[in-house]
Amino acid sequence: MELTERQLFLLIVAFCGITCCFSQEQQGDIVIVSDFTPPAIYVAALGPRLNFKQVNVDGGRRNISAPAVVDFDPVERRIYWSQWARAENGEGFIARCDLQGRFYQVLIRNLEYALGLALDTVGRKMYFSHEGMALEVANLNGNNRRTLIRELPTSALFVFFDSVGKRVYVSDSTKQTVESIKLDGSNRTIHIDGADGLVHPSGVIVDRKARRIFYSDFGTDRIAATNLRGEKGYTLYQYPLVSTETDPHAMAMTSQNELYWIDRNHPRLQKIPKNVRPGQIVVPKEVGNKEFGWPSGLHIYQGGSEGLKSASLVMYLVVPMIFKFLLNQ
Repeated sequence: MELTERQLFLLIVAFCGITCCFSQEQQGDIVIVSDFTPPAIYVAALGPRLNFKQVNVDGGRRNISAPAVVDFDPVERRIYWSQWARAENGEGFIARCDLQGRFYQVLIRNLEYALGLALDTVGRKMYFSHEGMALEVANLNGNNRRTLIRELPTSALFVFFDSVGKRVYVSDSTKQTVESIKLDGSNRTIHIDGADGLVHPSGVIVDRKARRIFYSDFGTDRIAATNLRGEKGYTLYQYPLVSTETDPHAMAMTSQNELYWIDRNHPRLQKIPKNVRPGQIVVPKEVGNKEFGWPSGLHIYQGGSEGLKSASLVMYLVVPMIFKFLLNQ
């Protein structure tokens, strides 16, 4: 049977559509880790093995000297990171590139050591802290930058955007607090402080479904959780020895109820179930093929893969039926 030009064109379109969906499906859920020593950013597909590969930023032409915190925009599929300080002039900044290291851009410059970073990928905003003692917000392209809090101590380590509560959370190891504000900078609220046993908080995340705060404390070497009022707090995992040799840091959570974290003095990514009961003894599981030197940032992206798989299923099943019908015309 000979194909008409119209039928051949439609078949080519169908093939391209199926190929595109398949390619997107493979991009799925990912884990991103930034490392100080040697300075690099790594990406792995989220799964049992976590085969990390280094992101070759701008074809290797960019010197990433101190990537602090990482985040991910699934809309444009860009990795964002805060650069604690650039080697040649000590300038901190916020930059982005795609998963292959292409399209490198510096978005925010002249930061006095960039620290926390969190993206609102729906509202297209980024929230970031730096040692210029401020919490700021800007568009994802770096425009419309403004200050939300002017009097932050120099140790506001991590920032977390709560898309459900529409608040920004900040951990502060100097004030010994985990606090939050509304997106306009108002209603500043302390959720946890020294009276709750907090010493040097580091990583902080909010379980959007269970509405609980999870945090790491490198002063007491533990991973802990509490409700949003700072009540009914308990320890999920306590390091066997409180020591300067342990440093629980950035955290992330998966929809499979797993809590991941990095320890800046431990080479492997670690995880435990997030639903650990008070008093329950757990042993962290080391995951991933990569031994990091001094890991600093951690981000896990989930949420896109199921929709992409559904779209791919539609393409695989429906499109062939449509074109079978066309070819029979």
